[in-house]
Amino acid sequence: MDPLPALVSVVLTAAIVIPLTIAAVFARQLLRIARLRRASARLRPGSRVAEHEDDHEHDHDHPAEREHPER
Repeated sequence: MDPLPALVSVVLTAAIVIPLTIAAVFARQLLRIARLRRASARLRPGSRVAEHEDDHEHDHDHPAEREHPER
């Protein structure tokens, strides 16, 4: 029995799985950082995030709301 096909299979699997795992961990960390930044911006008075969240009129002025008012 030749061990070469098994070795090639393991190497190819690792070549696919390892970068995907690294990308998933990186994306998860970026999302975590974005959530922390957004949460800290809410706590600062005068921040753009805090001002936008206080603007309740903007919530109802969405183009989809104007096209289909029955929703």
